[in-house]
Amino acid sequence: MLRRILLIAKRDYVASVFRRAFLIGLVLAPLMFGGSFFGLALLRVAQGGKDRRIALIDHTGALANAIVQAAEEAEERDRDNPAAKALGLDLRYVVEVTPSDERDPEGQRLNLSDRVRSGELIMFADVGAGVLHPSSHQGPIPADAKVTMFATGGGVDATRGWLEGIMNTALRRVRLQQFGMDAKTADETLTTVTVESLGLVARDATTGTIRQAKPRTAIEGFAVPLAMALLMMMIVMGGAAPMLGAVAEDKLQRVFEMLLALATPFELMMGKVLAAVGRSLTSSVFYVLGALLGLKGAALIGLVPFDLLPWFFVYMIAEVTMLSALAAGLGAACSTPRDAGSFAPFLILPIMLPAFMIVPLMLQPNGALATAISFFPPFTPMVMLLRQSMPGGVPGWQPWVGLAGVILCALFITWVAARIFRVGILMQGKSPRLADLVRWAVRG
Repeated sequence: MLRRILLIAKRDYVASVFRRAFLIGLVLAPLMFGGSFFGLALLRVAQGGKDRRIALIDHTGALANAIVQAAEEAEERDRDNPAAKALGLDLRYVVEVTPSDERDPEGQRLNLSDRVRSGELIMFADVGAGVLHPSSHQGPIPADAKVTMFATGGGVDATRGWLEGIMNTALRRVRLQQFGMDAKTADETLTTVTVESLGLVARDATTGTIRQAKPRTAIEGFAVPLAMALLMMMIVMGGAAPMLGAVAEDKLQRVFEMLLALATPFELMMGKVLAAVGRSLTSSVFYVLGALLGLKGAALIGLVPFDLLPWFFVYMIAEVTMLSALAAGLGAACSTPRDAGSFAPFLILPIMLPAFMIVPLMLQPNGALATAISFFPPFTPMVMLLRQSMPGGVPGWQPWVGLAGVILCALFITWVAARIFRVGILMQGKSPRLADLVRWAVRG
């Protein structure tokens, strides 16, 4: 029996992996799920090291130099940040002070807008004359007590946040100096404290010694868990979802009628499930190795949670087995690939629902909601892995309990799917109802 299962799996694996669609999908899937990060890399290449120029109109006559100084200090702090370089966020900002044209302010704004449209500037800012002492104004804040930014569009813009930060630093510095505080004391007053983020202190289970907490960066706390969850979702969806239509298509073309002379329905289904696991392993190894090489080239290999990679592969194999078996059973019950489409939500929901809840799960990874969801077997692989990769991790027993639940659920679904597959594979001409599937699963 094992030999026949392996032969069927080999046939399916080779036939699918060397298809043009699989090879193209291997490249396109990361672009679909991680397009924003790829866009940042393209933006970095397109910039070619050019400065990002911001024009500044200062109506106060006292802020311009302080803003330029604050910008230079911010650049000095961020210059050696390897994470910013890897993500393409280390582009140099240059503040260009433009004298105010009080005779034709609208004409000056038009000229600067044309420079933004031409790409010479990325934006320009107009600092009102009253921004230094806004508390003296009663009622609504007048226009001259604001800083107005002009750019090509809205949306998420890192430049706006950067400019707001240096402007507020410069404003506080100038105000303190106007109140009689010398420059050195003003700078010391404005100096912020550095907050270092660490993981948790733990005791080594083998030696009993206390392990010191390791530093945690913002990328480790957000980007790494999100990347692992999205990679899991991408691989599982690519490995399990196509099984539904593929089985229905083989049934329509009567491929199974020929194969049933050589193997039992259970052997056919397990061969296809094993091939799906092989495809998922192939794509996961490709993506993981590519990510490791990319992070090593960017000097960010320290961000990789190597201790979680075994969990990633175990969860992925269990999830693909579970959903592929379900897809094979549902596909065999359908007469045409179109009928199979009506069962697609049964496969997509266990993958997509955790993705819709990523933000609340990441905000409270050890909260009651996240903990409960991570023990629900269809959601366990993605949610438990997300929680494990968050700073602080999870109690040591939880991943093992979650994995046991996933394995038991996978075995149960495989057993149910095999019973549906055995009956449905030779059924023709009638679209199955949910009651039919339940009856086949119970009676076999």
